[in-house]
Amino acid sequence: MKAKSNKKSQSNKSDSDNKVSLAEALHSSTPINDKKTLSEVYLNIYESQRGFSSAYFKAKLCNASGEPISPIKMKHEYSGSKPSKIKEVDEVALYGNGLVDLMRLIQTGELGHFSSITMYAQEKTVSYSDHDLARSQYRSYYTHTYTGPPPNVTPIQGAHYYLDLILGKPGTKVKLSRARKVKACKACDRMLLRYTYNWRLQRDDLKEKICPYCGKPLEIIERERKYVEVALNFDAKDCEITGTNNQIGVYYYGQPIKATVKVAALRNFLMNFQLLFPNNVIGPLDVNLNIVRSRKGFNFIDAVEASELIGDIEWRPAVLFPEDLIAF
Repeated sequence: MKAKSNKKSQSNKSDSDNKVSLAEALHSSTPINDKKTLSEVYLNIYESQRGFSSAYFKAKLCNASGEPISPIKMKHEYSGSKPSKIKEVDEVALYGNGLVDLMRLIQTGELGHFSSITMYAQEKTVSYSDHDLARSQYRSYYTHTYTGPPPNVTPIQGAHYYLDLILGKPGTKVKLSRARKVKACKACDRMLLRYTYNWRLQRDDLKEKICPYCGKPLEIIERERKYVEVALNFDAKDCEITGTNNQIGVYYYGQPIKATVKVAALRNFLMNFQLLFPNNVIGPLDVNLNIVRSRKGFNFIDAVEASELIGDIEWRPAVLFPEDLIAF
């Protein structure tokens, strides 16, 4: 037991030695080594940029009061005689692993420790014809980017019925888009889901004999679509985050499902999520920055973890997208 305790103590000391708080970095007279973890960092996400096959989500580094920081000097040391690279950093880009890490912390409830997070979705339907598939493959031929179904996957034909999360930019009213009627259970009036992700079927309620939402024999009706309230599912597993095509796990009438969001919607999700915090910034976080991998001039976040909480946790429910953001 004693040896185990010493090992743990040494491990904690090692972790502590590798961390530099944001306050320390701001007051340091020497550049911070980029191999160290910057702790007690807050992010203010404000913009996204999209390429054909990638997306970047830009954020300002902030203090606990929500104020953007002055640039901090960071350095990267090369082996050999090559001189160190020194760069001033006050903004970062979330992309790849950094974005995956942040979304994992949000999806699992490790950030904010909210007891529940409510948002809204609009029922929606769309049909993909053979012509749509052919057009997608035609584009892929000329762009050299494959956008059709993966090998051995046959796309489902006919209508898709899915939930489109209402993810508007903060302060901007979201108008329900026009769409055809949807299929629903006659007994409980809840829309039946039938949708795919990356061409693969995720759910097909229309094939069920018993309604998965009310438990009664399923009789299918057609009705005008509505908007519904859903809750973030903190237990959702394997939500795919690519930046351009992302999944958010939610509960739909008690059933765990995954809703798909694209670049602008994910940006708005993050911008609205940060408004749930007292100073409208996401944190505190431990981040590992990369000032060497230069693409579009961004400083990338390579890894994100939640900073250790000091004091009591305040559990509270939150409404991510207030109902007054929805206009009919």
